[in-house]
Amino acid sequence: SIELPIRLITSLIAFIGLAGTIYYVRKILWGEPVSLFRTFYKGIKESYKQFIFFGLVFGVFTCLFELAFNMLMFSSYIKEYLILFIALLTIGLIFGFSSLSYALTMSSLYFMKLRTIIKYSLMLTLKKILVNTLFCLITYGLLLIFFGSGNIYLYFVGILVMGLIGISFITLVWVTYSNSSYDIYINYKQYPAFYRKGLRPLKDGGNNA
Repeated sequence: SIELPIRLITSLIAFIGLAGTIYYVRKILWGEPVSLFRTFYKGIKESYKQFIFFGLVFGVFTCLFELAFNMLMFSSYIKEYLILFIALLTIGLIFGFSSLSYALTMSSLYFMKLRTIIKYSLMLTLKKILVNTLFCLITYGLLLIFFGSGNIYLYFVGILVMGLIGISFITLVWVTYSNSSYDIYINYKQYPAFYRKGLRPLKDGGNNA
């Protein structure tokens, strides 16, 4: 089927663009000077390999999800397994979106090996599972309602919302939230130059790196 190659190509293009977007937003939050095209391009140049990898993973898992959903819809056991499927799907989406959001923001910030990024992403997803769930609902929940409704009109509304404010909103929220998590679990000991960067100095005399 031609759908898988198209889905993968679309995911790759989108995730390469995210590399520049996340880098650009982080620079703004840190109060550093930015140039729209130069900063965006630098973000892509520094982390495009990681974003291509996660874009491929996202594209493959999206196709597998749709396949599993279609198989369930045409199954004679739909009534018995629908509730279980929805429960597992919800858990999987929260875990997947949370891990992916950490992995992308981490790829844009640190020069780490891919396996290290994945390890820290999974660790933070598990350590902060309740707060992560809240942030997933705030950022991705509304869009899932649009795209998962089965209504063609709501689907196009979802595309419109995603295009106008969705990407910027999700990026802003997750870059801000993930950086606060990195300060606690990573930056304080391993990357002190990033600790509390963009924030006011601590009242007890701590430095604003």
